[in-house]
Amino acid sequence: MFTGIVDRLGRWAGLRNNLLSLDLEPGEGYDDLQVGESVAVNGACLSLERRERERLFFSVSQETLQRTVLGELIPGALLNLERALRLGDRLSGHMVQGHVDGVAVTTRVEPRGDFARLTFSVPTEAVPYIVLKGSITLNGVSLTVSRLQGTSLSVEVIPLTLRQTNLHRLKIGGRVNLETDLVGKYLRSWYNKG
Repeated sequence: MFTGIVDRLGRWAGLRNNLLSLDLEPGEGYDDLQVGESVAVNGACLSLERRERERLFFSVSQETLQRTVLGELIPGALLNLERALRLGDRLSGHMVQGHVDGVAVTTRVEPRGDFARLTFSVPTEAVPYIVLKGSITLNGVSLTVSRLQGTSLSVEVIPLTLRQTNLHRLKIGGRVNLETDLVGKYLRSWYNKG
């Protein structure tokens, strides 16, 4: 379980034989990361396979490669990272599983001073799980839906989030991992069974 609050950045180093490798950007908090631990990598929950100093290796299934943008990245691409929650941690964002529901495509990037409004086209099948003013996770970042119209959604991104995540690098046509709100998924599933 995660919160959507990115705690470190990494750089894509490669993908070979379903083993994803990334290099940690300078920072703290990953010195005690153990093999088998879960890390959200651009919002996808991956288990650490091995570590070589500041390089991390994760096994990636075909399902993950098909459902996410991880297989499309180029060497040097900036990745949002978040370690899994521990009991007693603060839940600053929202409940995030790291189970990517699909890929959203950036359709508008509007700088607003130090802030930005980002607009995305989302998969039709994800729309029933998206709520105006509800939580959404894009590339592992917990955000609030500020506008929702059909398959288009917008989020307002604060300066701190822009600085500490890879969202500041988005351009029109950029693809991001999308996870809809966990509570919404369970409520809709329960409602559909009734």
